[in-house]
Amino acid sequence: MLILGLVTMLWGGCKEEAPPPNILVFLADDLGYGDLGCYGNPIIRTPNIDKLAAEGVRMTDCHSGGTVCSPSRSALLTGRNPYRSGFFYISGGETHLQDDEATIAEILQSRGYETSFWGKWHLSYLKKGKKDQPGPGKQGFDTWMGTTVNAFDGPANPGKFIRNGKAVGQVKGWYCDVIVDEACNWLRNKRNQDQPFFMYVASHEPHTPIAPPEEYSQLYNNREVDELEKGIAYGRVKRPAKDISDYKKEYYGTVTQLDNAFGRLMRALEELGLEKNTLVIFTSNNGLETPVTLEESLGDWEDPIRDKCFGSPGNFKGMKRYPYEGGHRVPGIARFPGVIPEEIESDILFNGSDFLPTLC
Repeated sequence: MLILGLVTMLWGGCKEEAPPPNILVFLADDLGYGDLGCYGNPIIRTPNIDKLAAEGVRMTDCHSGGTVCSPSRSALLTGRNPYRSGFFYISGGETHLQDDEATIAEILQSRGYETSFWGKWHLSYLKKGKKDQPGPGKQGFDTWMGTTVNAFDGPANPGKFIRNGKAVGQVKGWYCDVIVDEACNWLRNKRNQDQPFFMYVASHEPHTPIAPPEEYSQLYNNREVDELEKGIAYGRVKRPAKDISDYKKEYYGTVTQLDNAFGRLMRALEELGLEKNTLVIFTSNNGLETPVTLEESLGDWEDPIRDKCFGSPGNFKGMKRYPYEGGHRVPGIARFPGVIPEEIESDILFNGSDFLPTLC
């Protein structure tokens, strides 16, 4: 909480008539600490996220609220350790975010903010028959469009979105592109321009299944990438014995596709003249997913869908689900022009449960 406390301190010293800042939180899914250019990855091209880091603070000791999806999302929205909200693992069955939990969106909503959510919810089922499981609309979001639970329909076929409680039907396109297009449209045409806004954009990428457009994967289909990949750290966890090297271009391409979608959202802010009064935060829900590494202890069990996972925790040990650093140390970048100085690197500890008290 200390690093973004700088925002509170500096903003509190501004003129009293200064308008409340807009807030945008962009959450990637299973993105490793070492997957971005600004965090030392020598292969993956992430110019838009790198630009955000150059214009604000890049945190080197930022951690998600959990090592898997639902617990970390619960911590981000409620400011509580996940088990306090009933999350020990991913949402499913009867496990969901309870209606009596206070969220960032509800608190900001009570302070005059217009709130919106776009993307992967994974804190309850968003469908009929599960009315006892409140969705984004019951957790403080005025406008929302999301997918239920884990969004495994596929990257090029996101499946059935729910918009403000009503089924949208089958949506075509890649997940990150669909939700960013919707978010940009809301910014340009549907929000109340007289209110500050809180946006929470939660992408599916680079979670499995991984299948980016060829224009992205082909960026990494060359000998130079083959050589550089040999030096990438994968959490000091033994890789599968089988050769899966042909898949690496799919993962790298997906991260670049995510970066491109994020860049379009940032350009929308700039075109609307909103970037100077908007605090933008980019982070990940937990550490990287990796190919199956447990064949020896679990017999012939395989999960081919994970063979395309080439995420990296940088120099740290572990991955998603692991209590080691690689499972929860994540990228953490914040930009607020005129309040957060540019090109700052901070090693102050920041955790996913710090978002609510810091922002609110």
